[in-house]
Amino acid sequence: MKKVAEPILTEEERASKVNKAEIKGTGFQMEMVSSEKGRTMIEAQRDSRRQRHIAAVNESHKFIDQFYDNFCERKNEIKERSRIFVAASDAEVEDIMSGLTDELLLENEIAYVNGIWDKVSQHRSARLSDSEQLRANLDQLRSFQQKGSTGFLNKLREDLVNIAFMLSPQVDQLLVEYQVKDEKRYEIEHTELDHFYQEVVSSDQVKFDTMYATWKEAVVRFHKLKQVDAIKRFLDRMNSEEFVNPPSRVAIFAEMREEQMTLFNQRMSVVKAIETCPPTEFTKKFVEQLDEKLKQFNDESGVLFDRLADKLAKDMENTNEDIDIAEFDLKDFLIKNDA
Repeated sequence: MKKVAEPILTEEERASKVNKAEIKGTGFQMEMVSSEKGRTMIEAQRDSRRQRHIAAVNESHKFIDQFYDNFCERKNEIKERSRIFVAASDAEVEDIMSGLTDELLLENEIAYVNGIWDKVSQHRSARLSDSEQLRANLDQLRSFQQKGSTGFLNKLREDLVNIAFMLSPQVDQLLVEYQVKDEKRYEIEHTELDHFYQEVVSSDQVKFDTMYATWKEAVVRFHKLKQVDAIKRFLDRMNSEEFVNPPSRVAIFAEMREEQMTLFNQRMSVVKAIETCPPTEFTKKFVEQLDEKLKQFNDESGVLFDRLADKLAKDMENTNEDIDIAEFDLKDFLIKNDA
């Protein structure tokens, strides 16, 4: 009798054949695996499972690629939003810090200098908040990826186990390979994103530390500029007409010169009277009259010169008081603006 060839069976089918006595309820007999019709049906079922298994695996590859594309799109959106925000903030901060030139410091007061750092500090706070949001977005992206990967692997396992082309342990081994490959790919992505976040945080720290040092230097420079300017303005004032040759003093000297000329002319009139007096009229009385007139001229001139001298002394006193006040104001300013 010709020996019938054993059909090609899966491990589950072989186990069922060996343990056919354990199958209950349907009266199904495992002898069918030895029949041509049974073998054909089993092969058809096995081929159907193979095709469904292959289709499920191929579909999983499509999902993996689509999910990765979605992940990369979200990743790029997060990075680009951060870059745009930082670039706009950098431009505004640079414009604010450009207000620390010597010219603008001299034109303004300390409130202006402090106001610049207040504005920069507002940007610093906004940048810190944005860095926190960036970290939150990256953490959410990681959670999204992990949830999606885990859900996909669980669904794929369920589908492959239900298809039953492979046994559960084989399916699990296949999914381990998927999982390892998936974890390596996304670990590279998350590491790159962590580096991106650290670069943003570190760059901001360096930028704002540098700007703070620049601002502190500007505060010192502001006080020094103010001191140098105050001293220059004081010296310019001391060397100006106000103190070197004030108009009030020029007027007093002019009055003195005018009075000297008047007295000179008066005295010359006495001399001329003597020169033109006929000898017959050159009497004691005439001389006494001229002497009296000369005394009158001298007395009147003396009174006027005394008044002008007092006026000059008062003017110089006022000038000295103005100098004292200017010196006091300068010293007070220098102390209050000590760099």
